[in-house]
Amino acid sequence: MRLILFCFLFLFTKSSIGIELNNLKTPKSFKSNFTQTRFIVASDLTLESSGIIEVIESKTLRWEQEQPFPYLILMREGEIEAGTKDSLKKVKEPVTKHMAKLMFSLFQGKMTGVNEIFNVKKIGSSLVLTPKDETMKKFMNRVTVEGGDFVESIKLEETSGNWLVIKFSELKKI
Repeated sequence: MRLILFCFLFLFTKSSIGIELNNLKTPKSFKSNFTQTRFIVASDLTLESSGIIEVIESKTLRWEQEQPFPYLILMREGEIEAGTKDSLKKVKEPVTKHMAKLMFSLFQGKMTGVNEIFNVKKIGSSLVLTPKDETMKKFMNRVTVEGGDFVESIKLEETSGNWLVIKFSELKKI
């Protein structure tokens, strides 16, 4: 379930000046490829997946994992559904509301929503987000966002030592 919450986070390409959320040049509707690498400490296991993310009018996010198996996540402001194309179920975890708010704030380039959920610190060309919410602090240490005009990659570090890296490529305005 944590994977669902983390795989939404961000997207885009890199420039030498680093990322500034208030200056993101995110199209309202776009499509991009993604790859995810997840490391699980307890089993010394690395998992990889890939697929396509699509954002429509900054209001709907469609995260379609294609490899190693099909899995679909649909997110609208305040609501997340996940499962197969034929069987989507609402995700009702408490952190879902925060993650949805974060996603839409990032895609709209609005720092306000991010600041409500995370402490934000710029380190070099990266933004490091640390959770303010006590529930999120129980499983998340930090999120590192890399990019320039757009978000290019995200690294999420869990309190367990597990981590997830999401990289985006081939952004296309639709």
